[in-house]
Amino acid sequence: RCRRLIGRIVNLLAVKLEMGAPMLAMYLMGHPDHYTDHKFKSLYWRSYVIEAKQPWLEDDEKETGHKVTLMRHKGRVVGVSPVIDYMYRPVELQHMNVYEWATTVRRVRIPKSNRKFDSEEETDNPDTIEDS
Repeated sequence: RCRRLIGRIVNLLAVKLEMGAPMLAMYLMGHPDHYTDHKFKSLYWRSYVIEAKQPWLEDDEKETGHKVTLMRHKGRVVGVSPVIDYMYRPVELQHMNVYEWATTVRRVRIPKSNRKFDSEEETDNPDTIEDS
């Protein structure tokens, strides 16, 4: 009985939407409608353009603040923004343009065991000391 009902639904949708039965069956079962070996990422270009225009805008035209995604982890709220990540990327990645950054870099959480900071190494290197 259920099989007959699903068959009728698929046939009705196929006629109305001009879609094939295999496509509708995949949709009803929750499977993707395409198969690819690529992974696609979204790039919200407008956010980058707004940030790049900031130095040339008048004070009354400037946007105040950044749009961030708020994430909660273990009771803490953290703001996440791909634009800010790009602006403050490490020196090793300064050669990347926005497109390369968006397509190749991904955010990962650093395990607590790797978060140790070696202060001796930082202070011994004269390139890392900043003048105030």
